[in-house]
Amino acid sequence: SNDATLFSYRAGLVFKPTPLSSIYLAYGNSQTPSVATVNGSCALDNCNVDPEEAESIELGVKWDALDGRLSLTAAVARNERTNYRVDDPGNPDNPSGQEVLDGSARVDSVVLGLAGRILPQWSIFANYTYLDSEVLQGASDFLAGNGRDYTRGDPLTNTPRHAASLWTTWDIARGIQFGFGLTWQGRVWIQQHSAANPEGPLPTVGGHVVHRAMASYAVNRGLRLQLNVNNLFDKQYLTRLRTQR
Repeated sequence: SNDATLFSYRAGLVFKPTPLSSIYLAYGNSQTPSVATVNGSCALDNCNVDPEEAESIELGVKWDALDGRLSLTAAVARNERTNYRVDDPGNPDNPSGQEVLDGSARVDSVVLGLAGRILPQWSIFANYTYLDSEVLQGASDFLAGNGRDYTRGDPLTNTPRHAASLWTTWDIARGIQFGFGLTWQGRVWIQQHSAANPEGPLPTVGGHVVHRAMASYAVNRGLRLQLNVNNLFDKQYLTRLRTQR
């Protein structure tokens, strides 16, 4: 997409009940104009369309353990997207079939994380994310009013419900460090319901794990040599899938 953000802001509050813990609340809002409006290619009937909007609210906590060497975090969030374009075929008030801004979707999330140095030689960084996505309205008001919003309640495509990552390093000798990490993504849905499949099961693609490794040597205080290997086992993965509508 060539869309550009028209307006955005983010505000938050932080409360520290103890020196080693904190609680925060954050809110954000952004608006994105259509690409036709941005690049000047709009026609008379789509030059003044409202922008797509996104709104997020997040509540999180952080706690430092092991005398501050290890940070534990947890957060819950809700992200809502409104005014995105959806089809509007057969609407007598829209004879040209112009897409309309009636779409809306929501993603509720839980994020858990830890980061720090457990032992003098051992550091670890890990997180887990749970995403519960849902289409609130995937068709125009005209179609939805006639019972033809087939995607309502469907999960968003290419949005994994579960994902996690891990990175850990170990100082095996003075100046020598090894690291290993992995990123895991659960299955994703690649289609939503349609007139051809209004209630049947939805196709998915299974999850995958990508491994990576690192080795480094500190020659002196100003020079470090490092080798990084991504996709350690040389597997081929499709990171994003799409189907024609």
